[in-house]
Amino acid sequence: MLREIATLHGHPPKVILLKTGNRRTSKLSNLLQEKAQLIFSFIYDKNNNNISCLEIIE
Repeated sequence: MLREIATLHGHPPKVILLKTGNRRTSKLSNLLQEKAQLIFSFIYDKNNNNISCLEIIE
């Protein structure tokens, strides 16, 4: 069923999974800024079209 939905409507949304534990918002903001190029590539690079989850571990 998921395959049919993906065929009709495109790939499911991309997910960015942050495995950081309990952190201050400022620390998460810094981490996301540090990983901005990786996140941009994950979302927009056509070579990553078949990847639905990016896991960032700190």
